[in-house]
Amino acid sequence: MKYDYIIKNAKLVDFNKLSTYSGTVYVKDGVFAEAPSDGVAEAQFEVDAKNNYVVPGLVDEHVHLNYLNSNIGANADLLCIPMGVTTAVDGGTSGWTNVEGFYTNNIVRYVPNVKVYLHVSPYGVHSGVIHEENHDPADFNVEQIIKKSVKYKDVIVGCI
Repeated sequence: MKYDYIIKNAKLVDFNKLSTYSGTVYVKDGVFAEAPSDGVAEAQFEVDAKNNYVVPGLVDEHVHLNYLNSNIGANADLLCIPMGVTTAVDGGTSGWTNVEGFYTNNIVRYVPNVKVYLHVSPYGVHSGVIHEENHDPADFNVEQIIKKSVKYKDVIVGCI
């Protein structure tokens, strides 16, 4: 069988036994694949992963990724990918007033899959202001929060 990748000497984790072992990982069409039954394997790329763990893409459930649209937002490509994170959830760096900019300027351009917890305040979490997170219900705009949540239903997974 022809694989995309064969990763040899990988450090693997058996979570059932809570142990590690060295092994070979086969990747076909972007997912882990079974080892060849006949022992014969070819790949477009072969990697020696000696002393390195090989894991499926990790998920970071709370990170701030509204880069250049929030003063605490990081670039997901620089922060997540080198750490093995392929899916990340932004923890409130945008509200209904700036989620569109976050989506257009960042999310659609990032390599990792980015989801969003939309902040209930209009502008999301920012640092360096007197009230970092505005929790005054007078500033909540339920109609706009719902409208943006429907418009960006593929990325907004909840409110914070």
